[in-house]
Amino acid sequence: PDQKSFIPVERAECPFLFLVGQDDHNWKSEFYANEASKRLQAHGKAKPQVICYPGTGHYIEPPYFPLCPASLHTLVGAPVIWGGEPRAHARAQVDAWQQLQTFFHKHVEPAPFPGIVDISAAGGGLLEYRASLLAGKGFAVMALAYYNYEDLPKSLENFHLEYFEEAVNYLLNHPQRRRTEAEKRRRRGGFRATL
Repeated sequence: PDQKSFIPVERAECPFLFLVGQDDHNWKSEFYANEASKRLQAHGKAKPQVICYPGTGHYIEPPYFPLCPASLHTLVGAPVIWGGEPRAHARAQVDAWQQLQTFFHKHVEPAPFPGIVDISAAGGGLLEYRASLLAGKGFAVMALAYYNYEDLPKSLENFHLEYFEEAVNYLLNHPQRRRTEAEKRRRRGGFRATL
């Protein structure tokens, strides 16, 4: 694939967890997670945790949310197949939710709340349910819309990383958010967060 399709994860100063649906029909999720792992390690970063779920589609939501194997993608204006087998996908959602909570609790210091910026891509808008679930489990969560919501652009043709940086910095500076180990080691650096 074109190198433009890779997120420069090697610039981040944080640990990564990749939850991969191996029946994802939208992205080559396993491929991109493994490539991100290679990029991180090639730049001297820790090997990320990559958890692959057979029979699991693109949308790995919190437990007991219904499988969405296909839908109309408002960004591309066409139906998209997301994949997933009902039983395998349901089991993966239960495990992934535990893995996600364990990961966040492991990588932040014991203090007020671990902070998460929750963004959703397909269709845009503001999806608050996942943020609500995480907040109910002791996380400081900001649900962030970045297109197709109120005064934001209706389509996702171009977006500016400064918008995300502003949101992350807001949460980074919130007094009720825990500091990560990487932040404690690099208090003098620039932009550091996990999106």
